[in-house]
Amino acid sequence: MRIHRQWISTLKLTFIATYVALVYGLQVALASIPNVETVTLLLFIAAIKFPVALTLLMNMSFVLLEAITYGFGDWVLFYIVVWNLLMIIGLLCRPLVNRYWGLAVFIGASFGFLFGTIDALIKGFLYGTSGMLAYWFSGLVFDLIHGISNFLIFLFCYLPMSKVVSLYINKYFFTYPSRPKEYFLTLKEPVRLWIKMRF
Repeated sequence: MRIHRQWISTLKLTFIATYVALVYGLQVALASIPNVETVTLLLFIAAIKFPVALTLLMNMSFVLLEAITYGFGDWVLFYIVVWNLLMIIGLLCRPLVNRYWGLAVFIGASFGFLFGTIDALIKGFLYGTSGMLAYWFSGLVFDLIHGISNFLIFLFCYLPMSKVVSLYINKYFFTYPSRPKEYFLTLKEPVRLWIKMRF
């Protein structure tokens, strides 16, 4: 029994680490495209699908990886605030989003449009309000791009991605096959599900 529980715990940790690595890897891969990212999508899905403690762990792990990669600065505080704010919004809207997935598209797009505003507010809190409006105005075009890209990403990717995540959560967090190899017999299921939903 102890070995079985250890296997389950190890599998959960591996799943969480893989999810965080996916969030971080896609962020780095898309870093060359201004204000086009999948972090909002993946962390919002985590807030909808995972327990609160695990979502918080994912958020902070992602922020830590970003800080190690790009260096620590005032933007780290912004990231801590903004991604946990997204988590809170996801938690509050979880019942509605599970029934009406279009709400997720609205939240994702709105979050993109307001991303720079939140950043400006935090900079105003840290350094004073004198340059806050100028900083906000200078980033409006990028916020527009961010909001539109988030809208398209959520529109086409939220539903299939959330289904795939739900499939893995149900198998790895709530059902425990007696033999470890049984976990790996269903790796083709998410791919089939994705193809079925897209075509």
